[in-house]
Amino acid sequence: MGTVSFTIKTAALMLFPALIYCISIFRHGDLTLAYLEKWLVGNFMYMAAPHYLTLVSFFAIPLKRNTLILSLVALNIVLSLFQAWVWFAVPPRESGLAWIFYFPLSALCLCLIYCVLSYKSKRSVVS
Repeated sequence: MGTVSFTIKTAALMLFPALIYCISIFRHGDLTLAYLEKWLVGNFMYMAAPHYLTLVSFFAIPLKRNTLILSLVALNIVLSLFQAWVWFAVPPRESGLAWIFYFPLSALCLCLIYCVLSYKSKRSVVS
């Protein structure tokens, strides 16, 4: 995977939470520039916090590029499914409270990915 291709994929995957947030706003009919100026940055940073944690760990710990891409894709899937759950299963008054579960769910997803990758790498060394 070339550096430019990796950078483009990483940037697109890092911006996915902003897309999810804009879809959520559009779904509720509040998609205006004034609303985005007020709420986009804070909500984007909240939704993308696990993504940024993964990106920082990529630079701090020697991870493979494919591991970063896989982690970001998994986090985007978790975010999409979580947002769908909030839209369709959580009452509107309680949707803010439901977002408390997003961080533990994301952490669980990352732990699962890293455990599986660690197991696979140790198993390939033994065989």
